[in-house]
Amino acid sequence: MVALMIAVGVFILCFLAEWIHSKRIGKLASLSFGPEGRARRWTMFVPLIRSLAMASLAWGLLVLMNYKQVNLGDDLEGEKIPPDKVEHVLIILDVSPSMYLDDAGFSGDMQRKLRAREVLESMMERIKDPHVKYSIVATFTDALPVIIDSTDEAVIANILDLPMDQAFTPGKTDLLKGIQKAFEVAKKWRPDSCTCLLISDGDSTSEIGMPEAPSAIKEFLVAGVGSSEGMFIDGHQSRQDTLSLKRLAKRLRGQYQDVNQKHLSTQVLGDLAGDTEEEAKSFTLREWALLTCFLSSLLLALLPYLLLNFALDQKQQRSKIRDLHDFGSPVK
Repeated sequence: MVALMIAVGVFILCFLAEWIHSKRIGKLASLSFGPEGRARRWTMFVPLIRSLAMASLAWGLLVLMNYKQVNLGDDLEGEKIPPDKVEHVLIILDVSPSMYLDDAGFSGDMQRKLRAREVLESMMERIKDPHVKYSIVATFTDALPVIIDSTDEAVIANILDLPMDQAFTPGKTDLLKGIQKAFEVAKKWRPDSCTCLLISDGDSTSEIGMPEAPSAIKEFLVAGVGSSEGMFIDGHQSRQDTLSLKRLAKRLRGQYQDVNQKHLSTQVLGDLAGDTEEEAKSFTLREWALLTCFLSSLLLALLPYLLLNFALDQKQQRSKIRDLHDFGSPVK
């Protein structure tokens, strides 16, 4: 509101200055525009256009100067989030040796572990709810909680680089232990406050003894990484076990997505993403301010050129050039 009021003030001042300037030009019309004493009709709107452009530029710059981007973890540092507003994202991360195989990503030569990190970072960038807390449970032959209720995305990103498979006894992957441990962590949270994401290649997944989801779990997502062709490891061909991961998601009434070459859909993230599909397509206040500054600056830069070259018709220009030439010629 303050920016709008200042912009209106800028418009009034600029228009007043343009009006005074036009009065001064009127006294020198014949000298400025030739015998007819006037420019083309479109120049009548230049004072209004210039005043509007100046006011728009002022509004855009003021909005950008005062615009505050909500960064998760920065604005909430030292601030206690009300318990009834906390939303949890619980990540069950497969850290088995098969996640080091290079068959993931768009080019098919990225480690599955690195592809999982890309997917998680993309998800965190699109989550706009400032009351989200992240937790990670690493799973291999057993399951261990790595971090609980963190609001710092940088900490989450750094944890994903750790060789967490070294914390487990070598053996077969057991994703169900990771799910069970995650559900134990989520039991203490309020109902329907947790989105649980399992990211794995599904290799050597057991499906016996599925734990029951606590009331805190409102959405269970399964994200698969790794190619369907796979690579050889530990005496077998390791590939993304799509059927196993789909069955796992179905038994937990969740959704499965192949994220080997695509990121998690924003629609799957639901309320955590903040914007609906229509809102995501619309401009934010910051984007409107940037567009306004660009167009206003472009218009103000072009006006002098347009006035210099197109304010007079060709006949008036020739007459003015001739008069100036005659005025500068010596008297014989």
